[in-house]
Amino acid sequence: MSTTPEPHPDSGDRLREARLAGHLKLAIGEVSTLLSSGAATPAALAEAVRVLVAAGQPGTAMRLHAMLAAAAQRGAAPVLEPEVLARLALQVGQPGLLEGLPVVDAPAWLASLQRDGRDMAPPFAIADLQVTVANGPAVYAVTGACPHCGHERAFELRANLMVRVDGLCPSCFGGYEVTWEALRAFLRERHPGLLADDAREADWALVEHVRGRLLESGDVPDIVRALGQEYHFLLNEILARRLMDGAAPMEGRPA
Repeated sequence: MSTTPEPHPDSGDRLREARLAGHLKLAIGEVSTLLSSGAATPAALAEAVRVLVAAGQPGTAMRLHAMLAAAAQRGAAPVLEPEVLARLALQVGQPGLLEGLPVVDAPAWLASLQRDGRDMAPPFAIADLQVTVANGPAVYAVTGACPHCGHERAFELRANLMVRVDGLCPSCFGGYEVTWEALRAFLRERHPGLLADDAREADWALVEHVRGRLLESGDVPDIVRALGQEYHFLLNEILARRLMDGAAPMEGRPA
């Protein structure tokens, strides 16, 4: 009786869906399971390379790419897209690998790279920002589109917005950046109340109100004192939600 593992034809589809959604941690887990099973189809291996490149893990991606290249010479594997190979070449520091790629018109970052050697990383096109606080610091969910190909995605920033993020589009593998300046400009346009002086004053007033009731009285239970910081987090979330829900709607967006 044969013990050869059966291939899983849907594994490549699951990897692709997770990658395009930006769920790279989930996709990396799927890749590990796929490789350990020994039942990966050539199409699934190709998708695994795409996931690893998008996640910034070029070492394993190069090993899988070598396997795919050998299989492709026998006509048994798909050929990876130029943008995947170009990003992989840049990640491993071997720009010479770019010379064998066909000249392309899209995506924009690869066309620029082939034309003048510049790996463009323009600002991420922010479309929305949501704030949640659950048992700790704030989590900011940013949604928007790739500046190179328009692919929509979402990702999270934790603790604060004073950041600079360099990311990769999981669809076209082009670089982008997210900066505090861009986030602040978006907030000023969409949710100006969050940056207004009265928001900070209201936040401070709420915190002081709770502090006076819960922390300054001598008969406050110890558990309430221990929860003091959690109340700060909760009040921040309540205030942020109220300000964001009360912001004036943008043209073309529901109120």
